[in-house]
Amino acid sequence: MSRLRFTATLDMNAWRSCGIKSADNLILLAYPSEAKNRVRTELTKLNQKNIELELEGKDPVELDVEIDIMYKPRSLDANRLMFLQYRVLADIMNAEAKTMNRITADELYEHDMKDWATKHKIRCDNTSLPFIVEILEEKRGHIRSKEWDGTEWVMEVWQTSSYWDTKQQSEHIDRLFDLLETMGKNRSNNGDVARIYDDFKNWKKKESKNGERDN
Repeated sequence: MSRLRFTATLDMNAWRSCGIKSADNLILLAYPSEAKNRVRTELTKLNQKNIELELEGKDPVELDVEIDIMYKPRSLDANRLMFLQYRVLADIMNAEAKTMNRITADELYEHDMKDWATKHKIRCDNTSLPFIVEILEEKRGHIRSKEWDGTEWVMEVWQTSSYWDTKQQSEHIDRLFDLLETMGKNRSNNGDVARIYDDFKNWKKKESKNGERDN
């Protein structure tokens, strides 16, 4: 079995532009130019090897294909739009409550992360603690609690929106639009929601174009 690992972009509709009539059992991947020669060389070698094996009456070498889906890290533009949504939500709630204890956008965000952040329990020994903490905070999530249980450190780690990818961020923004809709505020009757919605659409178009350029 032969393995070939490379980064590529998956376009679910690429088969249409290639003049292919059906996409059944077909996956088209666009890989970066720097990987082109390596991919072609390896596939050519595999094809030649299988020709030789066929002539010898032996079974061909199989090409093992594994596709790991990865999305771009979250966008600062999308993060800004998300917090604009939270500010609109806070304004609506404060107007309805008419109390001195005003709800803030940050409080609404923190409340949502209790539901939507992925949570992990991490255990490590005392020697590894500084290294694990540094790696987690830089790349994986916020450490919400850290306790010594007598033998090892036990940490609860939340992957909040700071550690989401563009897909997760986009899905959450859609959830907030749905919430605003249930509260009677949408782009048809609220100028703030309309502006955020238009900016969100433009951001998605820009991300799509950036993906095409990455190809």
